[in-house]
Amino acid sequence: MALIHTLALFLLATEGLGTGTGTSPDMELPPGRPSAIWNNLLLKPAFDETNVDHVVAAKGSTAYINCMINHLGDRAVTWLRAADVAQVLTVNTFTYTSSPRFTAHRSPQGNEWLLKITDTKLNDTGGYECQVSTDPKISLTFNVQVIEAEAEIVGSPEVFVKAGGDIELTCGVPHVTEPPEFILWYHDTNIINYSGKPNLEVVEDVEVNMDSRANSSKLIIHKSTSADSGKYTCKPSNAKEASVDVHIIREEQPAAMQ
Repeated sequence: MALIHTLALFLLATEGLGTGTGTSPDMELPPGRPSAIWNNLLLKPAFDETNVDHVVAAKGSTAYINCMINHLGDRAVTWLRAADVAQVLTVNTFTYTSSPRFTAHRSPQGNEWLLKITDTKLNDTGGYECQVSTDPKISLTFNVQVIEAEAEIVGSPEVFVKAGGDIELTCGVPHVTEPPEFILWYHDTNIINYSGKPNLEVVEDVEVNMDSRANSSKLIIHKSTSADSGKYTCKPSNAKEASVDVHIIREEQPAAMQ
């Protein structure tokens, strides 16, 4: 009888709670997350407006694609190769593709995801998608262009210098993410970096800067003579060569030649 009495008291105490839909008027449920927070656009993951969606890299260099995401939280970030059938490259920092050239890195702040492509190939050119695991998913496509790096000598391909004046040539290597190991200068077929000419000065200025010709070498030949006429070529270690023709003008030559 005591067991029956206890069971009856238990049933009376729980009456009205139901099996999932009913609630006791005196029972206080834990507060849920306000729907206003879920629907607040300012708190949802979103791609930062400062993302640069076009990346240029020289063949053989390293390409860096930076995806900035605000309010990311604990969502997963997937990098995909955009194509008719998308190829998953990485999920968070785990690499899915069989190629070790593709790796993903997260900034200490947590809102930047970087896709790093080493030893770039020409066929790496194309779209790369940064995808966030929201519901529904959001994504941003970055266009990568891999080019054959070519050196550039600043100015005209024909250079005219008065005899006795200085020849100044600057060779730059744009669109590279790593500086060249060296930039060699040639006069016709003769290398001149190590020629020991007393009037020759080679000034190296190597700096990584993807937006300017900071990867450069400046050639200065003081007190030029007619022997300094000819083709000058710069050959960087990581780019195609560039050439200019230098003409030394004597004072008695017609001005039209200048």
